[in-house]
Amino acid sequence: MAKKKTSLWAFLPIGLGIFIVGFLVGNLTNTCNAENCKDAQANVLEAAEAGNKPAESKTESAEGVYYYIGEEDAPITMIEYTDYQCPFCQRYFFNTFKAIKDAFISTGKVRYVVKDLALSFHPKSRPAAYTARCAGEQDKYWEMHEKIFTYQNQWAYADNTDEILSQYASDLGLDMGEFKTCYASGSEKFDAQIDSDIQEASMQGISGTPSFSINGQVIVGAQPFESFASLIGQ
Repeated sequence: MAKKKTSLWAFLPIGLGIFIVGFLVGNLTNTCNAENCKDAQANVLEAAEAGNKPAESKTESAEGVYYYIGEEDAPITMIEYTDYQCPFCQRYFFNTFKAIKDAFISTGKVRYVVKDLALSFHPKSRPAAYTARCAGEQDKYWEMHEKIFTYQNQWAYADNTDEILSQYASDLGLDMGEFKTCYASGSEKFDAQIDSDIQEASMQGISGTPSFSINGQVIVGAQPFESFASLIGQ
């Protein structure tokens, strides 16, 4: 008895369905929020190419100190609202940030500011932010910023996060007495500013990370370089 042939067209709906699901997952899960990121953990990634060390710059406000790279009088200010425990923030750091730095920050077009949007369901995010800010007090903010994201999987879900973050400070050659004193008082020193950053983001309708404000225009998620370039180039 001859076997019944199955047309390839019969599999088209299945394949189309898989494509649609994959597309939606890829586009809807590039931002940490309460629905899709509470239990997510980023894959272990190799350290990104370090490139040129960014110049340490900072500005003071009523809330505290903000760290930025780029020319102070650059025509465009780009603010990143980040959460150090967010895997999508790590993805952005590796996949997009260096391209933005090379194309726009190093060329004087963009002043790039980092602010902390520490999500409530990421309990290690604030300690990591304290670590970066304490390093900043010793002019090593950007080096620590890079190290925290590069090795996110070491500390983000560990039982000894404090020890790991302290080791990063030692690796960067910080004065450990000063760092430990700063870190121990991190909540007292920095929570008011972090809370202010969160409120500032909320006023722009931002509740997930990473999110960005480019001269007041908001981009949400770990978008590809082209998404930022099209807006910056306007």
